[in-house]
Amino acid sequence: MSIEDRLGKVERRVNTIEEAIQILSELVISHDERLVKSLNNDEDLNAKISALIDAQIRSEDKLQALADAQIRSEDKIQNINSALEQLTQLVEKAHSRIERLEN
Repeated sequence: MSIEDRLGKVERRVNTIEEAIQILSELVISHDERLVKSLNNDEDLNAKISALIDAQIRSEDKLQALADAQIRSEDKIQNINSALEQLTQLVEKAHSRIERLEN
């Protein structure tokens, strides 16, 4: 094998190595870009999950407030019913007295 053949072979190998290095460099850049994009997506996902958790907490707080309001309403209805019973008894006593007075 002549020196020119050997030089040609070496040049082809050097070109192949340069192409491989170029391809590897592009792969590393692509991988880095995908990694950054993935990390950004994770941050977005974490932000959305945090927002959902906050919304859930607010919903639970509102449900608790609604339950408390329901309890207060039931207490007020019970007080009104008690007052109506007392009023009914007073009206009945008044009617009874009026009937006695009329007789």
